[in-house]
Amino acid sequence: MQTLQTNVKKWGNSLAIRIPNAIVENLKLNDNTPLDIKVSKNKIILSKKEELSHLLGKINDDNLHTDDFSTPRGKEW
Repeated sequence: MQTLQTNVKKWGNSLAIRIPNAIVENLKLNDNTPLDIKVSKNKIILSKKEELSHLLGKINDDNLHTDDFSTPRGKEW
């Protein structure tokens, strides 16, 4: 696990952190990379959002399910 230190800085009406270049390069981040932010037990956890193609690549015969199309119960169709 890579651990580096940074400081919180004022940015307009908000606060921001700078992500050190070593982490940017390691995670292949750019200025538009979507991140998930989680707060847990006095920690801020930033995670790079998984791309749809990566998520779809995890589908296999063991976790694939069929769609359940029941008979209509009203005026759905």
